[in-house]
Amino acid sequence: MLAGPPVWLDADRVVLLSGSSAEPASILVDTASGKVTKGPPGERRLATSADGKVIATSAGPGAPVVLRSSKGWLADDGTSIGSVEVPEGFAEATALALDATGERLAIVWTREDGATRCDVHDGADGWRRVLSHEASVVAWLR
Repeated sequence: MLAGPPVWLDADRVVLLSGSSAEPASILVDTASGKVTKGPPGERRLATSADGKVIATSAGPGAPVVLRSSKGWLADDGTSIGSVEVPEGFAEATALALDATGERLAIVWTREDGATRCDVHDGADGWRRVLSHEASVVAWLR
């Protein structure tokens, strides 16, 4: 079973990672109604903006972090608003965080030896990296 924090899409709906490393999946839980539905498959890491309009996803080792509209991700339509490739010398994204409006993205990258680095990317500048620092956990204050 995949482990990861729950990700809120809006006031009532939360996404939970499920499945295995080989076959990642997600489920959507409507906390108001209790209804549980199948979410888009294939992601091992997720983060949403506080307004729920943008979602960042990572499918695992060697995969880029892809930014999408939450509506596009839920429709599994394959669209994106940007992406960040795995930096040279790193294996995968192990933590993601978007700011309140989804305009900045923080990513913790992990090397094969376990060393980590946090990069912050600016969506207003083509998702260019604007900051790097050693860190293993990331979250935006809201």
